[in-house]
Amino acid sequence: MLKGTNRIYTVYFAKDCKFPTPSDGEIIVEKSIPLYRFLGGKTQVNVIFAMNGTKFSSRISLLREAREVCRWDDSASNTGACGDLIVDKVDGLIIYNATFHKALNKNYETYTWGTASRQVSVTLDWNNMGEAPEVKACGLHDEQSKIFTQMYASITT
Repeated sequence: MLKGTNRIYTVYFAKDCKFPTPSDGEIIVEKSIPLYRFLGGKTQVNVIFAMNGTKFSSRISLLREAREVCRWDDSASNTGACGDLIVDKVDGLIIYNATFHKALNKNYETYTWGTASRQVSVTLDWNNMGEAPEVKACGLHDEQSKIFTQMYASITT
């Protein structure tokens, strides 16, 4: 995220990949892992953002680099460009299931999702191949991400 002329990054430290239980309104970081994604020539990717709790107390935004591309004051998108948030009342989550497409002449893009005081950033490296360290450290696999995506896609249909 860009504040004035300073770029601000989100960094999370979780020993043994164990994150504390988030309070209402806090980001569920592990749903967005890996936070740096090597996409090696792919042209689109799915990213899940999630927040604990189902009550809105402040605006939620999605930024591409420093520019706001979506905004929600409740589960419906104010901009119309990004669709609605999923409000999962059973598990007490607010979820944004995003599909991002590679922009022309962009090798890297950082998306930041959350409120003014709590956010998570995911950087997409469209050209390079590899695996972010947290994938192995957290024991994550692409299959886990697919299962989570399918599970929450069924909520919206």
